[in-house]
Parts: sequence; C-alpha cells; structure tokens
Amino acid sequence: MTISATSVRFDDVTMWVELTDGRTLGIPLAWFPRLLRATPAERDQVEISRLGLHWEALDEDISIAGLRDRIELLALWLLNISPSRSPFRAGLGCPRGDGGRRTKFERTSRARTHG
Repeated sequence: MTISATSVRFDDVTMWVELTDGRTLGIPLAWFPRLLRATPAERDQVEISRLGLHWEALDEDISIAGLRDRIELLALWLLNISPSRSPFRAGLGCPRGDGGRRTKFERTSRARTHG
C-alpha cells in the first residue's frame, strides 16, 4: 500500500502534511528554500498526487517517500542509531530491545578491542 498525502497546510516555519495512514508530518520550510521564500498564496497552489506534492509556479516537487526517509534519518541521527540498525527499516523491534543503539561505552569499548 502506498502512503500518500491527503492535505497540506503551512504556518510561518513548517509545512504540515496529512497522510492517508493518519499520520501528520511536520517539515521545516527551511528544507525547501523555494517554499520558504514563496508567498502563502503560492504555497496554497499545491497539487497533491498519490506519490507527492507539486507546485507548478515554484517548480517544486516533493515525494512523500522522500519526506518520510528524510524524517527517519533525522530521527535516527538525533537518537544516534545507525541507519542499518533502524527499527523503522526492520519493521520489528531490535533484538537487543534498545532500538539498535549502543551506549557510548559499548562503542568505545568495541573500537578498543577490535581496532
């Protein structure tokens, strides 16, 4: 099943995208300089398709899959989790029970013993 956008709205600094699975993504406008510089009227001219968002006048195209991947990578970076150990990608919990994160001690200890 492809997850797609159902609506898009904006505040001063964020684009809010409602998805067909019930989630709402909040994306900083700073990630998209054309949208950041656009007027509210220009932002409202969005065309929603099953794959993404398009603004003809702004020459801007954003895929929903790309947004989800970018947000996931940001979350992993903030949590200090390697993308290869991502519980998002596995679809199941990490067998370690900690989402794949290693403590600072584990990372440095491993580097000393194997490096």
